[in-house]
Amino acid sequence: MDERETGSGHMACTVLLAVLVFGAIPVGGATRGPQARGRCAAEQDLKEGRFVRRSYGDTTAPEHRLASLLLRKRYGVESWNGSCGSTEGGQRYNEGYNATVSAALEAKFGRRLDDLQAECSLAIQDPAARKEAEEAGKAGVGEVLDRFDPMNPGAGS
Repeated sequence: MDERETGSGHMACTVLLAVLVFGAIPVGGATRGPQARGRCAAEQDLKEGRFVRRSYGDTTAPEHRLASLLLRKRYGVESWNGSCGSTEGGQRYNEGYNATVSAALEAKFGRRLDDLQAECSLAIQDPAARKEAEEAGKAGVGEVLDRFDPMNPGAGS
């Protein structure tokens, strides 16, 4: 075995170790962790004209669903939920993704994602806003989508 083969084998082992231990994917000689991949995926969605809020956990509560519908109707923000966000890597992916989307929303509406989300969560306490959200759901304006895996950004898109 010559020196070149040994060197490339060593590099392959190093890359594999980085992926397994750190959850990082090597790109162009550098590694990108979950938060950077989340930012990159958000930038791609924004280029395609989509605002998406990624989260994890239970989204079955009627209030959560109605607030998400209102967020979609008023601001065009889709709500995607995935169970994989409960891992540390998934949480960091979501943080990077949502921070990027939040900055774009602030540029467009003058308010960040958390503020818009809080507004919609409070608004559904008002019967008129609650009805607005319910009608948006009936019209198919938006749903909470349980269809993505934050560690695999292409899944469910």
